[in-house]
Amino acid sequence: AEPIDFCQHLEDITGLAFDREKLMTRRRQRYTEMVDAEPLMPGVDEYINSAQRHGLSLGVASSSDEDWIVGHLTERGLIDKFATVKSRDHVAHAKPEPDLYLAAVEALSVRPEEAIAIEDSANGATAAKRAGLYTVVVPNEMTKNLALDHADQRLDSLEEMPLARLIQHANGEIWASS
Repeated sequence: AEPIDFCQHLEDITGLAFDREKLMTRRRQRYTEMVDAEPLMPGVDEYINSAQRHGLSLGVASSSDEDWIVGHLTERGLIDKFATVKSRDHVAHAKPEPDLYLAAVEALSVRPEEAIAIEDSANGATAAKRAGLYTVVVPNEMTKNLALDHADQRLDSLEEMPLARLIQHANGEIWASS
């Protein structure tokens, strides 16, 4: 699926021409403001801390651009918690294609079947599954009413299941399908 060119869409429905660069800059600013105003999803800190206690490496695989990802993680004091950050800048195809996840697991020196993806979107879950990762979907406010049933596990919140239990569950699924 091709991404929607929202500038073209606005021009089509309004009949007006827009300064695309100015519009994109404002869009990025507004998006950053909105994301920065949101607290971390419940349970994220505990999952990160638990992963570190257990010696697990963490990575980010995001369709956003690298500058935004690194800036956002730095702003939240999380950048040093991740061994790798892969963005759309690093791959030929972003989500829903598997490229980002394949690049992330390669950078972490693990096989896809040894990794767990935690996603909040349909495209992300599709990408993770296509890459061969055990996929957990934790919907956000915008995606909570979508089916997202192609993931291996759906949680309303990471607080619902501790990381150690999720890993046990994933291992059971992996061994059962072997």
